[in-house]
Amino acid sequence: MVASDLNEVSDSYVGFAPGISVRSNWARHELLGDVKIRHLEYSELTSEGRTAINFSLRGRLDMGGNSSLSVAVTAADEAEDRRALSSVPEALEPTDVARTGGAIGITNTFNRVHVGGDLAFKTYDFEDAELESGLIQDQDFRDRDELIASLKVAYALNSSAAVYTKLTQTLSDYSPPNIFYAFNRDYDGTVVSLGVDFDVGDTLRGDIGLGYQRYVYDEESFEDIDDVNLSGNVDWLISDRTLLSATANRSVFDPGLITTNAAIETAAGLSVEQALMRKVSLNGGARLARFDFENIDREDDRINLNLGANWKLNKNLWIEGGYELMDQSSSFQEFTDNRFVIKMRVFP
Repeated sequence: MVASDLNEVSDSYVGFAPGISVRSNWARHELLGDVKIRHLEYSELTSEGRTAINFSLRGRLDMGGNSSLSVAVTAADEAEDRRALSSVPEALEPTDVARTGGAIGITNTFNRVHVGGDLAFKTYDFEDAELESGLIQDQDFRDRDELIASLKVAYALNSSAAVYTKLTQTLSDYSPPNIFYAFNRDYDGTVVSLGVDFDVGDTLRGDIGLGYQRYVYDEESFEDIDDVNLSGNVDWLISDRTLLSATANRSVFDPGLITTNAAIETAAGLSVEQALMRKVSLNGGARLARFDFENIDREDDRINLNLGANWKLNKNLWIEGGYELMDQSSSFQEFTDNRFVIKMRVFP
């Protein structure tokens, strides 16, 4: 089963998502930990039921002055959404993926200059997909290790704004080719950007970066990518009750398809939160995205819309409800997904 306009289905589901978060309250240093579980159970499409587990542990060591050292460890075991670009047609169940990773970073501030560097390691392990025909579709071509190094240097123009330059280098090592897939997907990715982050009073804050991205592939049949990189987010507190947020990005990623090694996503979004009274608020948003795939003739356009409301009965109990729409136009996979969701959030 895959998200498609060829066979319309409808169903209802229930889910629960308990989580535990701990955080130190020390005057110096910091330790944070999170464990989250999310389970969905469908009434008709029972094979779509899934359980996701996420764990993270992060710490910061203040080394005196304006220097700090941070470390993080993460692990997750989850299933991919059927609406994902990588979703396998005719698979009996969503594809499971295990992710683990770790990171270490250091920051230092010299007067108006802030320098930060990070080194992270990530590994992805995808389960093979069992098809309705009884065959198995190999997913080992998506298994990989990633080493990501980044360096950011920022200069504070004043107390409200800073300009920065950032360099990110990614080395990705995929499972070697075998009888099921013939291409070496290893790559070396470089992203260089210039940007500004700002915080004007209590009303306007954001981070906007523009730069260049280059991805070089070991496989000779894959074309290298040279393109513009964009990342941005802006929050505008129009009034005490109205928050307007805008986002934009252009980036390269692996869509998880055996027929292509990469896709370029160009997207922009706008969302608003409107408080009606102290305990009741409304929210809505729209996001448009285009995916341009490398080495194949395919373009996907996606529209995401959402409308919702939040009722804070008290500090321990919230009720949320809303409507979500995802519509995709594509020469390969078109679908429309409508969801009406009611949530209850409990804070012990």
